[in-house]
Amino acid sequence: MKRCSKCGVEKELARVAKGVCRECEAARIRARRATNPAQHREENRKYRAAHPVRYRELARARRAANRERERERQRRRYADNPELVIEGIKRSQEACPGKHRARCLLHNAVRRGEIVKPDACQSCHEPTPRHRLHGHHWHGYDRPLDVEWLCSICHGTRHRKTDAAP
Repeated sequence: MKRCSKCGVEKELARVAKGVCRECEAARIRARRATNPAQHREENRKYRAAHPVRYRELARARRAANRERERERQRRRYADNPELVIEGIKRSQEACPGKHRARCLLHNAVRRGEIVKPDACQSCHEPTPRHRLHGHHWHGYDRPLDVEWLCSICHGTRHRKTDAAP
């Protein structure tokens, strides 16, 4: 047991670092952020620039741990700024016309019933609602109907593996 120098409460040794407990240190940081938000944003920007891989890993873990909150945030973003979201989609379509064409052809084939989505992810075999399955163009976009049906987690993993390959 160790006594916190801020609140004076005795706490487990693991919860007190440099004489201050985690709760008091967290309160100090929150107060510092509230009094000087511009400086805090600048420090975060420098950290992200200096540690891009670490920052991406932390962001990915945070989104995975708070999946529902992240989905709600995205819904609110779309509801508040539909024109910005649509503009981003149009930019993406203009930047990669082959990808856009492949997506449209696949979507239309599914809609017409020419291609039937399975009931489970073809990678992890977890039962997945059909509207949540992604068509992964694993042979490239020049074969638009040749896809592997993956859940969002397996689809992201597959892209990270292929993007990391030389």
